[in-house]
Amino acid sequence: MNSTLKLSFLNIFFIIFLTASVSGQTIRFQNSIRGGISFASNSLQFNNGAWTNTAGGNVMSASSDLILPPNSVITKAILMVEADQILDPITSVSFKVGSQPYQVFTAASPGFISNANNGEAQFIIDVTNIIPQDGYKTNYVQGGQFNTKGNYAVANVIPADNTNEGFGWALVVVYSCQNSPLRNVTLADVNISYGLGTVSTLNIPNIIVPTVGNIEATVLATATWGEEGLADNIRFGTAGNVTQLADPVYGGTGD
Repeated sequence: MNSTLKLSFLNIFFIIFLTASVSGQTIRFQNSIRGGISFASNSLQFNNGAWTNTAGGNVMSASSDLILPPNSVITKAILMVEADQILDPITSVSFKVGSQPYQVFTAASPGFISNANNGEAQFIIDVTNIIPQDGYKTNYVQGGQFNTKGNYAVANVIPADNTNEGFGWALVVVYSCQNSPLRNVTLADVNISYGLGTVSTLNIPNIIVPTVGNIEATVLATATWGEEGLADNIRFGTAGNVTQLADPVYGGTGD
C-alpha cells in the first residue's frame, strides 16, 4: 500500500535525504530491500581561528566510519559536502577511502550530481564505484564507540570562507543484508534553508507500507550548521507534533 508521510522541521539548515514533493527534490534510490540506510559524517568547522584538520588535509579535513550490520553489502553511496557560503558554489572537494590517497572531485568528475548554492552551498557526488562493497565498515556493537580514525575522510573544500563556521560532510549509503528486515528504502536530496521560528513541512509520497499491522519508519536527516553556545536545536516529527531531538549519547538538546 502506498502512503504519504508528513514531516516538519524547525530552526536549522537541513540537507535532507528523503522523498519529498518540493522543488529541487531528486530521488537517488528507491526500492524494497533487506537492508537499510547508514551514514558517516563529520564537521570541518572553522572555530577559534582554525579549521578542523585531523585527517591529513592541506587546509581542513575530518574522517569518520560507517557502522553497518555484519555481512552487509553497500549498494549505493552518496557524498554530500556542505558550506555556509552565501554566494560561492563549492567547486572542489577531496575525498579519501581507506589507505588510498585523496581524490579531488569537481563538477567534471564521474558521478557528479550538483554543486548548487541556494543561500548555502552543497556539493553532491555519487561515489558508489570507489567504495568497496564489503570493506571499510565497522560492525554495530550495542553501547560501543565508532572508530574516531575513520576509513572515510573529506578535506580541502574550495572555496572556503574563513568568516563562516558551517562546513561539514556526510557519506550516506544504502546497504543490503540478508539478516535485516525487508524495508522500503528511499534516498533523495533536498536543499532547505530556514532560520529561527520558521517551519518547513515535507510531504513524502509513495512510501510502501504493509496493509495490516504496526508501521515503523526510520528517517535520516543531516543538519549542516549550528552556532556553538547558542543552543541551536532540531525539532522533528509528523506535521503538528514535533519533538526537540536529544543527543543519543549525552542527552543534550542544544548545539
